[in-house]
Amino acid sequence: MTGPFHAVMFDLDGTLADTLADITNVGNYMLEKFDLPPMQEDRYRYLAGLGMHYLVSEALGDGNQHLVDQGVELAKAYQMEHGIDLAGPYPGVPQLLDQLIERKLKLAVLSNKQHPATQLVMQKLFSKWSFDAIWGVRPEYEPKPDPSSAKAMASELGIAPKNWLYLGDTDVDMQTATGAGFCAVGVLWGFRDESELRDNGAQHIIKHPSELLDLLQSS
Repeated sequence: MTGPFHAVMFDLDGTLADTLADITNVGNYMLEKFDLPPMQEDRYRYLAGLGMHYLVSEALGDGNQHLVDQGVELAKAYQMEHGIDLAGPYPGVPQLLDQLIERKLKLAVLSNKQHPATQLVMQKLFSKWSFDAIWGVRPEYEPKPDPSSAKAMASELGIAPKNWLYLGDTDVDMQTATGAGFCAVGVLWGFRDESELRDNGAQHIIKHPSELLDLLQSS
């Protein structure tokens, strides 16, 4: 194995899988149940990443905060049934995973989706590949960008933070990576833009999954 990196931790939505259309459908289903107007997909691009409670609260708006808890339950139930109706791996991600496994790197996923939903997406879309840890939001840890879950996963797998690459597409991901002491790699095929990633600590920016292999080779 070349270089100092022994493991790769991935964000899920916007990094491994293009789930934006499904996130939009989940949010708009919830809004419809309250007779509220739907929102455009581009709005959800900026609501994804901080967990379901944040998404529902923002989608409902200031005048409907009394509906948040009920909205979260509606959205979570719908997500488990229809959360990956349209989702799929981003182009180049399957080939990247093949290469990383061939190089014997440890692979992990850390998402701000609820843990059962994270497990479901990975089972449906990525069961071909063996991941060493797959975590969504768990009650014992604060959601990202709090780095405690990333640090705990690194410790559980016995790999020091300095030996991890962390791939993500949002400010939350870059903050998580830097807070945990990982090498933060921002990806441009996801939900956000380069300036957001650089402003929040990205040490590298890649435009296509295959570029991660170049980064590994040069490390």
